[in-house]
Amino acid sequence: MVAQRASGDFGGSLRAARERRGLSLRQIANATKISMITLEALERNDIARLPGGIFTRAFVRSYALEVGLDGAVNVEVLGGRPVAGIGGHGDFCAAAARSDGGLSIIALTATRRGRSTIVPTVEHVSTPGDHVHLVVTEHGVADLRDTDAEERRRRLVAIAAPEFRAGLADG
Repeated sequence: MVAQRASGDFGGSLRAARERRGLSLRQIANATKISMITLEALERNDIARLPGGIFTRAFVRSYALEVGLDGAVNVEVLGGRPVAGIGGHGDFCAAAARSDGGLSIIALTATRRGRSTIVPTVEHVSTPGDHVHLVVTEHGVADLRDTDAEERRRRLVAIAAPEFRAGLADG
């Protein structure tokens, strides 16, 4: 329930980011290998139209606290304090990453309380970066599949909030 309130109109944010970049849904579908039907449902916040669960299609929709420049994800600890219980985030992402046609998709806002959520190194690794395929912020999508460490870093910096990009690129 808290995640739903915090996310607001996430689909609208995705649509607005796509339109700002002048991209069509077809271009996004081709780049991410996510069906048009699924992308349309995401942009409409139409959860009922999304694929039937991660066990049948291995899609993971997740909200992260921070993502490191290596792709590692933190969903549990912030400022040294636990903010979520131990869960199966890493297991779900690993299952999605290893499933035929599966995608591990991590969604987060680019900033939280005035700080970048794309960080040099996460405070706590909930999910290792090799189990993460796509990272989505309101500034775009970073496709981390088949990339080396430097390319992952470059792609994640590109979807960080603009005011933090230079510091992340230099760090």
